[in-house]
Amino acid sequence: MKPDLLIMLGSSFPLTEFLLKGIPTIQVDIEPANLGKRMGGELSIVSTVEKFLLSVKPEEKVLFKTPGCKEGVALRA
Repeated sequence: MKPDLLIMLGSSFPLTEFLLKGIPTIQVDIEPANLGKRMGGELSIVSTVEKFLLSVKPEEKVLFKTPGCKEGVALRA
């Protein structure tokens, strides 16, 4: 099973050998120099992860808590 889209948030992901080839990619990073540093992508966005996630669908966000993290955000489809 292959993903439809890969969204890289705040990471230039140095382990490119583990990325699937041919998957559309969106990369979000606050540092423009990190965008496309190790791999190309269909869309590069200079932004903080927080601002990017809030801009996607702010009215659809749901806060939740899990044992592994203090707080998370899920976006409803």
